[in-house]
Amino acid sequence: MFKKIIILSGILLLSTSLAFSAKWSLYKTFYVDTTITPGVSYMWLAADANNNLYASGFNSNATPTPIHFYKISNWLAGTPTFLAFDTSTMAMPQYRGGLGIAVDADGNIYGAVETGAAASSYYKIWNPSLAEITTVLNPSSGRPTGIAVDNDTTNPKGRHLFHGDLLNGKIRVRNMLDQSIAGGATYDQLKPGTYPRDIVIQPIAGTDTIYNLWVNRSRDILRFNNVSGRAIEADITNILQYACDTIVDNADQNASGLGIAYDNVKNTVIYSGGSLVGSGIGHTMQIINATTGAVVQVLGVPDESGNDDAHFNFPSDAVVVTASGKRYLVVSDYGNWRMKVYSSAIPVTPNTPKAINPGGSVLISADTTNTVGTITWTMSTTGLGQLSALTGPEVTFTAQTGNISGTLTITATDEEGDTGTTAVITITPTSAPLIIEDNTAIAPRFVPLGELFE
Repeated sequence: MFKKIIILSGILLLSTSLAFSAKWSLYKTFYVDTTITPGVSYMWLAADANNNLYASGFNSNATPTPIHFYKISNWLAGTPTFLAFDTSTMAMPQYRGGLGIAVDADGNIYGAVETGAAASSYYKIWNPSLAEITTVLNPSSGRPTGIAVDNDTTNPKGRHLFHGDLLNGKIRVRNMLDQSIAGGATYDQLKPGTYPRDIVIQPIAGTDTIYNLWVNRSRDILRFNNVSGRAIEADITNILQYACDTIVDNADQNASGLGIAYDNVKNTVIYSGGSLVGSGIGHTMQIINATTGAVVQVLGVPDESGNDDAHFNFPSDAVVVTASGKRYLVVSDYGNWRMKVYSSAIPVTPNTPKAINPGGSVLISADTTNTVGTITWTMSTTGLGQLSALTGPEVTFTAQTGNISGTLTITATDEEGDTGTTAVITITPTSAPLIIEDNTAIAPRFVPLGELFE
């Protein structure tokens, strides 16, 4: 959206970085390092508190290769660094990789490996230094897919790990200290033929022991309300004892979706629409309101694959990351061997360098095309000037008069918590006229009166 700039007086010095609307818009793209393991692209995603990404690799060819999980650093500001930290050999080539990854609040990493044979499938746990803590072979006899870990640190047996049981159509729940089975759930009777592909936890404010559990079952999205790993552990009952909402139901579409993520700021769920053309959501990431199920945004072009900025080729998973006060959505574009990074920052205008003198003014505006609710403006410091209003899409900043100088920032924020690019304003006093004063003594000279009138 184009916004005009009005300079009432003086010069404005204002710099802004590249920004996008409150709904997710493409920020950058980077590609998978295929030299580490040829044939392996990244399918599931997770992130730690230091903004490192973690991905599970999946082999796209029929040649047996080692399974790898990857740590991706420096992906936002510079050239990404890729580090493989699992090299287990698969027993069968037809199922070729890691099918789930998660990171807990302490930075431990959890990876699920589905080999095509239950006896050789497993999941692993690594500490933040990527040292292996444990390997659980043949967990639940059913090929583990998708992983979520709660934050219930009060459990004497450690956090609860939820993972899908692809073969049996169940969710398995384990205690992390001894990997014992805490419980399980079969929900295949709801939608025959669908199986858990990925799991994500939606926290509930004020508690770490109760939460909502979201599952992408390839053909529909399920939400289990008020789940507790403790309660399941106590009586090993079916998760269906909890209220279940089939919020997104595309069971007849056979969309073959995979990953799922939760955005706690926007209260939205982001899930993969898979790759099957004709489903209506193929080759897209669908973003829905976690309360109502309403679609709020679609990334990609439905049922169209491609490798340009507008398209995906089988988007498989997503994760929301906060870095330097800004929020980003990272999507694994599996078929294109790349990651697409989206930003939700609000564009602020003007965005070219200028300067302002004392008493000068400038109009500052926010692009509200995709913002939520009222825009609120804040200044980083007081005493240098005033805003004409604290809310609204446009405000005028007026610098104080007098011999003042300094720098301040002005930021826009919407009701969803998304912020704008920061306007950096520098005030420089106007240069005063140059006055030269010469106090050199001059000897007096007598001037005859006639000379004054000649």
